[in-house]
Amino acid sequence: MRKKITSLFLVVGISLAAVSFFLAIPPSSIGSSPKMPFASVTFILGVIMSFLSAVVYELTPGKD
Repeated sequence: MRKKITSLFLVVGISLAAVSFFLAIPPSSIGSSPKMPFASVTFILGVIMSFLSAVVYELTPGKD
C-alpha cells in the first residue's frame, strides 16, 4: 500500500513540476512574462511533493 501512495506522490510531483516548467517559458524572447502566472511557485510545489514522497514512504506503515 505504501508503495502505491509513494508512487502517486512522486508521479504527481514530477508531472506538476514538468508542466509548470514548460508553462513558465515565455512565449517569445521579447517578453518575460510566463504563460501561466505563479508557474515558479507551482514548480517548487512539485519539487517539494517529489521530495515528500520519501517521507510518505518512511512514515506509512506497511510490510514492504
